[in-house]
Amino acid sequence: MNYQLSIQPENTLAEIQLQFHALYPHLKLEFFAKTHEAEKGSNFKFLLLDKAATIRSHAAIDQIVLLDVAPYLTAWQLEQNFQTALNIGVQVFYKKNDVWFVTTLSDKLTLKELNEKEASSQIPTALDLDALPDYKEID
Repeated sequence: MNYQLSIQPENTLAEIQLQFHALYPHLKLEFFAKTHEAEKGSNFKFLLLDKAATIRSHAAIDQIVLLDVAPYLTAWQLEQNFQTALNIGVQVFYKKNDVWFVTTLSDKLTLKELNEKEASSQIPTALDLDALPDYKEID
């Protein structure tokens, strides 16, 4: 399996999300106008809501970018790859019990671990996350 996203300037944010989601069905990407620090969530006020917008309209891209999304990368490494390659904020979310959780405390887990171990004790439970200053989305 090819673990690269082929990002073209005319790709929409939704198309990039779908490419990623096809590789990791229990994960998703959200795009933000500003980046964030490790183990911190992105501020929701910077969420890019228009998924039909092209990546070019929000990122520094004028040619095809191949972005590594290999299973051994941590969530934080992937987020940093987007920042370095495209100067755009990205946040990885993982799904557990039909609820999407932002990766903050789990930034150190690999994409494979986040995708395959929904019920793992390494990932905080929904009850644990409710006490943290994170946000979540109900699917």
